[in-house]
Amino acid sequence: MLDKDIVQASYGRDFLRPIYDPQFVNAAEADLEPLDIVMGLQIDGDARAYPVRLLNVREMVDGVVGGIPVLVTW
Repeated sequence: MLDKDIVQASYGRDFLRPIYDPQFVNAAEADLEPLDIVMGLQIDGDARAYPVRLLNVREMVDGVVGGIPVLVTW
């Protein structure tokens, strides 16, 4: 492959912005479909669910769970 054949396939640094102030609802109020996949995290009894369909678009959520700063990424 020659250098002229190389194509950049990314959008560049910081194209996808993290979610810095996530807002959560209780499970009964969540807008989820029955087959939606979520990533779950529990620290010291504090639980969060991060829908993968949201992470597919934003990729990173910066927050606090159980008093511990976390970065959830997909």
